[in-house]
Amino acid sequence: FPLGTLVIEGLMSRIARAAGLDPAEVRRRNFLRPEELPHQSPGGAVYDSGDYPALLESALERAPYAGWRDEQRRLAAGGAGARARRRLGIGVSFVVESTGMNRLIYRKRGMAHVPAFDSAVLRIDPEGGVEAFVSTPSQGQSHAASFRRLAGGALGVPEEAVRVVLGDTAVTPYGSGTFASRSMVSGGGAVLLAAAKMREKLRAVAAARWEADPEEVRFAVRDGAGGVERVDGAAPPGKGDGPAWLGIAELAHLAHAPFLPLPAGVEPGLEVHAAYDPPGAPVSCAAHLALVEVDRLTGGARVLRYVVAEDCGPIVNPAAVDGQIRGAVAQGIGCALLESVDYDEGGQHRSATLMDYLVPSVGDVPDIEIVHMETPSPFTESGIKGMGESGIIGAPAAVVNAVVDALGADPAEIELPLTPERIVALAGATAARPAS
Repeated sequence: FPLGTLVIEGLMSRIARAAGLDPAEVRRRNFLRPEELPHQSPGGAVYDSGDYPALLESALERAPYAGWRDEQRRLAAGGAGARARRRLGIGVSFVVESTGMNRLIYRKRGMAHVPAFDSAVLRIDPEGGVEAFVSTPSQGQSHAASFRRLAGGALGVPEEAVRVVLGDTAVTPYGSGTFASRSMVSGGGAVLLAAAKMREKLRAVAAARWEADPEEVRFAVRDGAGGVERVDGAAPPGKGDGPAWLGIAELAHLAHAPFLPLPAGVEPGLEVHAAYDPPGAPVSCAAHLALVEVDRLTGGARVLRYVVAEDCGPIVNPAAVDGQIRGAVAQGIGCALLESVDYDEGGQHRSATLMDYLVPSVGDVPDIEIVHMETPSPFTESGIKGMGESGIIGAPAAVVNAVVDALGADPAEIELPLTPERIVALAGATAARPAS
């Protein structure tokens, strides 16, 4: 994905230079409009939802892009010496990413080893404690906190009261795991489906307690607490007694108590299982802007400002989303400017340690500014889309486009990373190019 986007977005910027247009304008003219979505491409990919023009505009506004261009022109018109060596470049890239792909898509790819679904088990103990066992383990993406929030919100219990178990194959249900921006789509979808089943079971328990038809009761949240109430707020004549509301703790006690006769087909206890195969591949999108200072003499490149406008649908865990974007953009900056696996002529690995293999440090990564847009997918549970990879997909292209923009270059080929030596070579090729 990062390399494909690097090629596509590099080509878009070359088109802009050749046509004498601003890079942002070229992208504006080629976006699908919101009213054209969902849209199926000739290759079969379906773009489900989003507002690509508005997302780009939100990034341009946050920058602000016009101010960056003004500063770029001022610096280019500056005096001699060290100041004349410095140039500002502005890189634009736009990302569309298929996330949470389903069994049909993997089958078409011949990837029979990928189950493509995920599962969740929800359990409420006799005291009302909630446990969630999910098939998608965490790799540091704060999955436990996100699944707690999903389950707690769906059942009306405080999220901190939900115990989440991940990664223990002895107790978690079978599924596909975490990769390809799928965990909140597939694992989260399974949690939400399981919560819907649990709400139905709680309704059945309440209906048995009240000797009522299940259609006469509904799940509801009162004062932040989940439970079941009678639809009309009172007991129908001659059908049971007690209050018109039962909270989850009371329902849990009833579900595990031997004296309550349950309807046929309703098992004692409160444990449900759900597996979820997303009905489509929700498409997340992001606009990236990078402001980069380049020294044409030394080849040094420094990212001064970075803006991301991101649309991953309804956000479950804002802190986790922002953290993943910032970490992925840092990785993308490293991909564009620093990170390289090198071998000498004899095949000796020359970058086998972190003394030689350069990764971004705090001095290489600016404060990354993030703008959010939430357009739900029509395919998934609660409209959730994936988001874990869009930072790394868009960042290398934005940084490379910024360096090329700073040099006034139009290279047909780019070799990453853009080390000082390669930047000096690009600057020299640009200076030697005859004026058109």
